[in-house]
Amino acid sequence: MGFAVAERSRSDRGRSRRPRPYRDRGGETVGVSEMSPRRIAISVGDPSGIGPEVLSKALPEFASHDIEFAIFCPRAFFEKLAEKFLWARDLTEFPRERVRFVDCFEPNWSEGFGEAEAINGRFAMNSLEHAVEAVLAGEADALVTAPLSKLIVEMAIGSGFRGHTEFLRERSGADEIAMMLIADNLRVVPLTRHVPIADVPSMIDEASIVKAIEIIARAMIKFEKIRRPRIGVLALNPHAGDGGLFGTEEAIIDSAIDSVPPDVCEAVGPLVPDVAFIPDVREKFDAILGMFHDQVLIPLKMLGFDRGVNATLGLPFVRTSPDHGTAFDIAGQDRANPSSMIEAIRLAIRWCDS
Repeated sequence: MGFAVAERSRSDRGRSRRPRPYRDRGGETVGVSEMSPRRIAISVGDPSGIGPEVLSKALPEFASHDIEFAIFCPRAFFEKLAEKFLWARDLTEFPRERVRFVDCFEPNWSEGFGEAEAINGRFAMNSLEHAVEAVLAGEADALVTAPLSKLIVEMAIGSGFRGHTEFLRERSGADEIAMMLIADNLRVVPLTRHVPIADVPSMIDEASIVKAIEIIARAMIKFEKIRRPRIGVLALNPHAGDGGLFGTEEAIIDSAIDSVPPDVCEAVGPLVPDVAFIPDVREKFDAILGMFHDQVLIPLKMLGFDRGVNATLGLPFVRTSPDHGTAFDIAGQDRANPSSMIEAIRLAIRWCDS
């Protein structure tokens, strides 16, 4: 029997409701304490990557918090890892009122590390799918996702998987979303996400830019309590197009900025990309919207890679993740730094409290 989640319409998803218990594959209640004020659902990511390690190392940081974590993965998986790794053994010995394993699928994986095996992609998607359904059903307050490999998921399900962000939009029924990356006081959003760079110019239009600015502004108001956010908007071309000499996309960006209602936020730009991230400039803004993925992720990771967090804006629930991948090259070597996962969990808790 699968993980029990009632069928609901898109309009029902994300509504506040009385918490319900988790159920395992046999339909038995695995449940959560009704007294726990915050419950975080966690998907473990690719079992042959560093996701299970950073998760295991991160959770002890929250031992004194009144938080209950639900790990959507069979306990047997971590018990197997505990035969070799102390971090996994520590996780299995965590107090059960604080960490619960939701046994909602068969624990099949390659049992190696850094292996591009379809079975691991299926494992990762099983964990993710059940964790998402739990949050949508009101069984958890937020979702934290460990990294998975898009390629290996594609090998497993063969259906054009483009990443967590797009998957969560589809499953939640959200109309518009944005991918925000956060490191310390720097917050960035790419207008376009996982697309070829050659496709970016054709995807820049006034409506998309305005919508992205509005999504960012709403998130800053709701989660960060910034009354009127100041959002910097990057140009696409060198020197912000230099008056049309190096491209015309800046005219579209400029028109979009003028179209943003002034009561929503203060949008500023188009900013010259090569100076936008120096301290004197970036510190003027609550968030920066760029036109493509690497335009904003490179500076953010240069400035705060170990502390970076990915947050999906526009969903009917809070979702965060560490801002790194599966790191197959160091998986299984007890070398993974959990700092980004710690920050992802910390942000999820803080935004839940908003």
